[in-house]
Amino acid sequence: MTAGKFRHLPVLEENRLIGIISIGDVVKYRVQQIECESAALRDYISSDLGHVLRAYRLRSHREAHVEKRHHC
Repeated sequence: MTAGKFRHLPVLEENRLIGIISIGDVVKYRVQQIECESAALRDYISSDLGHVLRAYRLRSHREAHVEKRHHC
């Protein structure tokens, strides 16, 4: 749409006009896609980070226990 410098596209079904899509519709849809992807990535990173932190705490606890036991 941008390259062709037009702001609206007709939507046809069996050669009949059933709607019009504007550049605003396309931008709104794309922004929603990007926000959804961003939220999914944030959730993934947060859950992965939580897993890493739990593993680190567990390892630190084990190391402290070993140090106490062996007087390191």
